[in-house]
Order: sequence, then C-alpha cells, then structure tokens
Amino acid sequence: MTNGRNSSNAQGGNESTTIQQVQMYGTMGTLAEFRIDGDWNVYQERMEQFFLANGIPEERKVPLLITCMGEQAYKMLKDLCDPVKPADSTYEQLCTVLTRQFAKKVSVYRKREEFYNLRQNANESVTDWYAKMKNFAAQCSFGSNLIPVLKDKFTTGMKDGPIKDRLYEEETTKDLSELMEIAMKKEAAIKTTNIEVHSIGRSREGAKKKNGNGSQKKLSTTMGGEKTTKKNYDKACYVCGLTNHKFSECKYKQCRCKNCNTVGHLAKVCKTVKNHFVEVEENKVMDMFQVEVKSENKCGLSPVMISVKIENVSIEMEVDSGAGISILPEEIVKEKLPHIHINSTVLKLV
Repeated sequence: MTNGRNSSNAQGGNESTTIQQVQMYGTMGTLAEFRIDGDWNVYQERMEQFFLANGIPEERKVPLLITCMGEQAYKMLKDLCDPVKPADSTYEQLCTVLTRQFAKKVSVYRKREEFYNLRQNANESVTDWYAKMKNFAAQCSFGSNLIPVLKDKFTTGMKDGPIKDRLYEEETTKDLSELMEIAMKKEAAIKTTNIEVHSIGRSREGAKKKNGNGSQKKLSTTMGGEKTTKKNYDKACYVCGLTNHKFSECKYKQCRCKNCNTVGHLAKVCKTVKNHFVEVEENKVMDMFQVEVKSENKCGLSPVMISVKIENVSIEMEVDSGAGISILPEEIVKEKLPHIHINSTVLKLV
C-alpha cells in the first residue's frame, strides 16, 4: 500500500511537473522573423501580444526578440547598438532603436488628405467601406476627434444610392455603431429585393418556355377569332384595295383619284402611270477675260541683247528688263552725279 501510495505520489508529482512545463514552454500562435522591409510598428504590436498570450517573463523578451530577427535586420540592430551588444540591452532600449530605424515615417497631413478623398467603390459593401475607412484613419492622428470624423466620412463618403439616402435621414446624434447598423440593414434589404425580382423574372421566363411561347399562341388564337368575325374576300376591292368588303359596298366609290383625276377609285390603286419629268437647267458660269497686249516702243531704242549658250550653242536672246529706259530722280542726280550734264528730251513715259 505504501509503495502504491508512493507510486501514486510519484506519478502525481510527474503529472504536475508535466503540466507546469506545458504552461511555461507551450506556445500559442506563431511569430515570423522580422525583416528590414517590414513595418516595425505592426511587428512590435504582434510580438507584445505574443508575449502576453504565452506568459513570457521580462527576462526572456530580449532573447526572443533577437531570435525573431532576420539576419540582415539583426546585423543592422547590432551596428546601431554598438559598442553595446543587443543581448546586453533591455527590451525597451531595443524597441526604441528599432522604432527609430524601421518605423515607417509618414506625413500626417498627406494621410489626412488621402482619408478625406476616400470614396466607397461601386461594388464595395458597407463593411468593406468601413474597414477601408478605419485603415486610412489609423495613420491620421485624429486623437479625440476620431469618432466624429469617422461618422462624417462614413456617411458623406458613401456611394450615391438608397443606403446613403437612408443615412441622411438620421440625426447627427446617432453614433457610429448605430449608423453602421442602419446601413447594413438597408444593404441586406436591397439584396433580398434584388434576389426576389430575379427569381420572379426567371419563373416567368420558364413559364413561357413551358407553354411553348404562350404569347404567340395567344396571338394566333386572337387572330383566328377575327377570322370568324370578319369575312375576308379572295379579291381586293379595286376602289380602295382592301379585302374586307365587296366593290358594291365600298364607301370610296364616288371619290376622285388624285393621280388621274378620275372618279371611282383611290390614288393608291390607280393603274395610270404618271411620269414626272423634272427639267433641270444647268447654269454654266464662264469667266471671260480679255487681255490686250500693247507693245509700243516710243523711245526708239533697240532691245538689249545678250549671247546665251544652250548645249554649247550660242543664241542671241533679248533681256527682259521690264522697261525700255532707266531713270533716276532729279534730286539724286544732282546729289550723286553733279558732274553730269542733263539735256532736255522729248520722250514721254506712258
């Protein structure tokens, strides 16, 4: 019995030790290594939650942090901490160095501009629009004004339609969660209505196919009924061209044809062919010019001739100077050529 109790106590002791080891060394979730192209702020938040979920004590945070660093990231951390080794620093000191080096620096005003320009896409649901809006607002540092800004953006940035119109009916005292709930209910109601309309449309289409084009069948029946009520004749009336009456019963018998001017039929059944000739007079505009060339040499001067070689053959040709004589103003002659004696002449320029 004693051995049994001792054995039982031993087994109980081993069992408690095993449970304690699971509590100490068992892990919940996984944490990938940090790389230099990652976002340190996001990684730090995940790491701290990993520490809380697994009960990691303070003295183990630095070893775990170094273990989770990628090779290049650790080399850079080591250089930044020099001359102190990363293992000799505290967890807070390492986080400060990593934040300064790897935290993405953003312009708050630029992020706010992107936030204010947000619009819900055409195929974006209410929940997706809300998540996108919250994601952009996280980097805008709105502080205590976050909720009012989100309320305004959630309603005004929504795509035009019945959901947006429904939100505009509410008072500004509604909080963001209430507006979110109203929008989701309206969206669900619209989806349900669209499904019902689509189902009814398909049912009607199926009924038509099942009846074998029922509308055409109904039309044929109606036309058949007309045949029983209205009597058709084999020959058309030569007065008006219709087939639902005899010639003797035609009410247009005394009408005059507008085509041949004969009484007894209408123009649409007239057999007289009337040819219409349209005489088009072609207007021709002819530009007539009379050119009169007068060649008069009142000066009695001989033309200026020069010898021109064409294919090594000398040909005497007249110089087309445009004038028979050359003249100068009297003032220029007196100024430039004072030594020249000017004689009177009887020549006249025409």
